[in-house]
Amino acid sequence: MDLKKAIAFNKSYFSIAGTPTFIFGGDFCYARCCRKFWEDRILKLKQAGCNTITFYIPWNYHQPAPDKLDFEGDKDLGFFIDTIGKCGMYAVVRMGPFVHGEWRNGGLPGWLFKRLGKKVRTNDPEYFKYTEAWYLKIIEIVKPRQITKGGPVIMVQAENELGSAGCKGEDIKRGSEDPQENRRHVLRYYRILQENGIEVPFLDINKYPGKKELKNVISGGGGYLDSCFYGEIEPGPISLEKYEKSQKPLFAIEAQGGMLDRKSVV
Repeated sequence: MDLKKAIAFNKSYFSIAGTPTFIFGGDFCYARCCRKFWEDRILKLKQAGCNTITFYIPWNYHQPAPDKLDFEGDKDLGFFIDTIGKCGMYAVVRMGPFVHGEWRNGGLPGWLFKRLGKKVRTNDPEYFKYTEAWYLKIIEIVKPRQITKGGPVIMVQAENELGSAGCKGEDIKRGSEDPQENRRHVLRYYRILQENGIEVPFLDINKYPGKKELKNVISGGGGYLDSCFYGEIEPGPISLEKYEKSQKPLFAIEAQGGMLDRKSVV
């Protein structure tokens, strides 16, 4: 199916198969749930009113060693995406390679740190050699399951919070202090995805200049009733002012009441 017929968007809404559609979803970490429960949990989200499942792909969960890739049993990513489609839901694939997701090292494998150290999550060519190989494996699974191919995948997210969030473990930094370096980092992933058959829109929650001008890219972020970190000023991505200025849909990839109540910390 042609991309514009399968999924399109304008300032006000998404259109899926020609029908204006409000995307309302929940994040479900398949890697923290046994395969036998996937359909049950997805249907529970559907009963709660969701029409979309978003999920991270933790690299260290699938590749614990350089020569060991595991997509069997409880790690069967293709079956998980197929189950989303079977339940009549859409899928937003959050590919990483850095996912955060409260995973140690943001999901980056421990063996990668032993080889590269502080080169991870940088524009170092050796790091990209490993991340591209990882992406190509994921693309094999995701590509035939895009909505343009009759599958449930309506969007793909590359990287995660580059320029705004790091993580514990090896104390991974938020990215480069040079915003242009962060831009080059994300755009390299986009090239890999596009050159290898990923057609659906990209959801982008990274911070770098010029993102708004990119075609087929939807900017997203956290939408909190209060600040994410209590007491700090952090306006959400959705407001009337932002809507009036935007030419694309406003998309909150996480909507919560808040994360930490620092007033209670002694």
